[in-house]
Amino acid sequence: MRNDIIEQVLKDIDLPDTVMQRAEDRYVDLGKWLSREESAIAMYHPYVFPQGSFLLQTAIRPLSNKDEYDLDIGCCFLKGLTTKNISQESLKKLLKIELESYRKARNIKAALDEKKRCWRLEYQDNMSFHIDIVPCLPVNEKAWQLYGAFFVRNVSKQGELLLTDDNKKDWSLLSLFITDNQNIDYKVISDNWHHSNPKGFAKWFQARAALAQLNEMILAAAPRNEVEDLPSTTNKPDTVLQQVVKLLKRHRDVMFEEDKTYAPISVIISKLAAEAYSGEKDLGAAIMNVLEVMKNTIQFVTTFINNPTEPLENFADKWVEDSNYGHQFRMWIAQATRDFGILTKASPTQEEVQKILASNFSLSFGETYKKLVQEKRQGSLSYNTPFNIASTTTKPWLQ
Repeated sequence: MRNDIIEQVLKDIDLPDTVMQRAEDRYVDLGKWLSREESAIAMYHPYVFPQGSFLLQTAIRPLSNKDEYDLDIGCCFLKGLTTKNISQESLKKLLKIELESYRKARNIKAALDEKKRCWRLEYQDNMSFHIDIVPCLPVNEKAWQLYGAFFVRNVSKQGELLLTDDNKKDWSLLSLFITDNQNIDYKVISDNWHHSNPKGFAKWFQARAALAQLNEMILAAAPRNEVEDLPSTTNKPDTVLQQVVKLLKRHRDVMFEEDKTYAPISVIISKLAAEAYSGEKDLGAAIMNVLEVMKNTIQFVTTFINNPTEPLENFADKWVEDSNYGHQFRMWIAQATRDFGILTKASPTQEEVQKILASNFSLSFGETYKKLVQEKRQGSLSYNTPFNIASTTTKPWLQ
């Protein structure tokens, strides 16, 4: 009963099934287009795969209908192209050719939008939605061609995917070179490419999540198709770690709704939360432990938060140029600790819950939440001592 309120929050922020289906349909359609025989890039064996929140299965619904759903994917050229024979600019333009063909074939009116590292495809219909496509090359071409063969060798008898040095080494083989139009060598052939490893990071994240669910998170080999499957949220319940990340992301979205400049990015939240997670099966205990460990960890972090499967990838690269990113992150952690402490304590008042839900989660305090608060207060004698939470004003960061 202690977690009833935050479990209801999860239900309210989860992606609707219709959105998941639309995202999957568009992802598969685009992937098949890029890898079809007539494709201008077919000779380079494009391999399309999801990354980011959809891959980690931590995507949540936007705050309002004005905000867009987004899907991050990669397009890895597995054969014939290396950093020795193509520049970042040329690779990005090569992908653009097929994306433009797809846009016209599907009557997508919005022009292709170039971002720092990707192309953005904007869908304009009854659901605001875009796909960001990152062009990339494998650091280890052979490893990517054999993708999936590495991830089953270090499994315990109980089905636990072990966080062994061998597994970490295997995951690092999935590292990528990705384009970055702000790189000084963007226009020339050079070995100076940005390193990234979204798939290795996802394997590491899943292994961390499996600390509490050893038998549910065995990582099977990937399919041998040109378009990798989009993970489904309907086949199995979220792990506790995935639930923690979703809740933290929603709190982040609301806290930085008015100015997103310094909003903590999702991959940093996911990395630090996974690192802090200790295998708790109780959601309330897990989120409070994660926040406490994150608070202690971030005190000593100034400019570098690495991808555990790619040491050259710095998730906090913006922190190097502006220390306010770190400062705002610490403020957010402090506020989230206070808010989740109240929501998970044994006997919160109706006023406390209503205020936090409205101000810090952008959720209405309806009959369902009223009933949950009443049930918690009636049964509070059966709970442990509640968390000690200091009083706070609403959104002090705006004052």
